[in-house]
Amino acid sequence: MGLVDKESVQKGELLLDELGLEPEDRKVVIPARKTAEETEENKKGHDGIYCGAAIELKDGTIITGKNSELMHAASSLVMNAIKTLTKIPDNMHLLSPDIIKSIGSLKKDVLKRKAVSLDLEETMIALSISATTNPSAQAAMEKLKDLKGCEMHMTHIPTPGDEIGLKNLGVNNLTININDRQELFKTLGKAGIPQSKQLRATQIIDKLDKKDKQDVIKELAKAVDKYEAQSTFRLLDKQTKPNQSLAQIVKYAVKLGVPEDQLIYVPYLARGLDYYTGLIVEALIPDYKVGSVLGGGRFDNLIGQLSGDKVSLEAVGYSIGIDRTVEALDTLDLLPKQPSSAKILVTIFDKNLVKNSVALAAVLRDNGISTDLYPSLDVKLDKQLKYADKKSIPFVAIIGDNEAKAKTVTVKNMKTGDQKTASLDKLLPLLRS
Repeated sequence: MGLVDKESVQKGELLLDELGLEPEDRKVVIPARKTAEETEENKKGHDGIYCGAAIELKDGTIITGKNSELMHAASSLVMNAIKTLTKIPDNMHLLSPDIIKSIGSLKKDVLKRKAVSLDLEETMIALSISATTNPSAQAAMEKLKDLKGCEMHMTHIPTPGDEIGLKNLGVNNLTININDRQELFKTLGKAGIPQSKQLRATQIIDKLDKKDKQDVIKELAKAVDKYEAQSTFRLLDKQTKPNQSLAQIVKYAVKLGVPEDQLIYVPYLARGLDYYTGLIVEALIPDYKVGSVLGGGRFDNLIGQLSGDKVSLEAVGYSIGIDRTVEALDTLDLLPKQPSSAKILVTIFDKNLVKNSVALAAVLRDNGISTDLYPSLDVKLDKQLKYADKKSIPFVAIIGDNEAKAKTVTVKNMKTGDQKTASLDKLLPLLRS
């Protein structure tokens, strides 16, 4: 278990080397390895197997887990993580010993399994049963959703039960869609679409992630004809397995450590650019619905075209959508919390009072107070306050109609909720303190 041929390992090491990366660049790798080593030193594993696992919570805290006679390392890790999130003491049991014993007896005596320790899927079931009578288990179970999107590492290949559990929790969650452009062209040809129109057809099919299927078929029917458009989708609907070339690529990817269930064959995947000649890929984050965060594929002729046919070189390349990736991280609340250096956020009450807010920000800065001015118009005040809270800006300044008329400013303390309205010269000492 966990062994691959030497060539696959060398390919993986070469790829990391070319990218200037080390496995240890992931914060969870070293803690997981250290936990496995300590488990072996203390002889606390199970049947001579010593496994370690580590997860990085959203606040940067690293939690570890190890295997034992009772649980797999992934199970121990998740239990430790939700205990930490719920602030439950380490010595408090979330799972009833009777439940663990009952499941162990079922696996050993009825199912005739050699290993009775609980994998992650079994542990989650046991936790849900305990939650019916144990309020602490119920509170901890509600924290499972906070593990979604967290980065995790294990020193061993997870068992099927661990893998299913981790996937359901959304840990290390990513989907990689794959297809073969040549196979797609063959399907278009079988549907009767002439070669001269096949590239245009792929560009239309590529819109499936943004438009309804029937709308795409209608658009395709305008580029070719109605029968060819309908025939194309009938043929694509029947394609359920990748061709031999793609299947081989999947095997190599799995040997290099990519979970097989994250590689999804999508016969409709087209990638609209014209230079792809074989494999095409798109990576998606399931809980981020805007679209793919990475795309690419194989191109046999592109380098030759760009070099004026001086160089003939086949290649595989991809690009990462930085904007989408950052937006996905923000949407899933995975960006590290970076407190702003600003002492105060000046809000914009409405368009008519923008000049007042800009003038206030300038005066505050002239007085040596680090100041942020809200960057958008027509945003409700409560959203601006949430922005300040998210940025950990301690004070917010508000100039509404009443303040503008009275030539005053309302300053709110974001930590206590207290607010004070006064002239700026009286508020400056408060902000300087």
